[in-house]
Order: sequence, then structure tokens, then C-alpha cells
Amino acid sequence: AAAVGSVATLATEPGEDAFRKLFRFYRQSRPGTADLEGVIDFSAAHAARGTGPGAQKVIKSQLNVSSVSEQNAYRAGLQPVSKWQAYGLKGYPDIKK
Repeated sequence: AAAVGSVATLATEPGEDAFRKLFRFYRQSRPGTADLEGVIDFSAAHAARGTGPGAQKVIKSQLNVSSVSEQNAYRAGLQPVSKWQAYGLKGYPDIKK
């Protein structure tokens, strides 16, 4: 219902025809079409050492996984615990917890 209301609002705004507004709305809603330029890919940023947005702030963190078993991770549909990695951001010490 909220999406329908949003579409109706887009179509009724003045200054541009309804088709263009709706086209823009759906194009942005489709998977893989979002602008991810400002998103930090932590694993790539750490490996590349400084390429991309925020990459120079990325630091690898120690990860304590003693309370999670490989079996529990598998049952939850997660990657094996042995493959888990943790990252943080310089200047944001609590973000890695």
C-alpha cells in the first residue's frame, strides 16, 4: 500500500510527465540498478588499501567466534565460521562490535 501511494505521489507532481516519473521510480527500485558509489565494500577496501569511498578508514578487526559453532552457522544459512572476517572504521571504535 505504501509503494502504491508513493507511485501515485510521483505521478501527480507537476513539472514532468507521469511516464518519466514512474520510469525513474521503477528503474531505481530494480535490483542491481541502485547507485552504490558511496557504499564501502569492507573486504575489497581492506585488500586494495585505499581505493574507493572510505577505504582508507577500513581496518581489519579481531573476531572472537568461540561462541558460534560451525554447525550453528550452517543451520542458520551462514558461511562457515572459519571464513568470517570482521572490519571496523578508524574513528568509529564501536562499529566493529
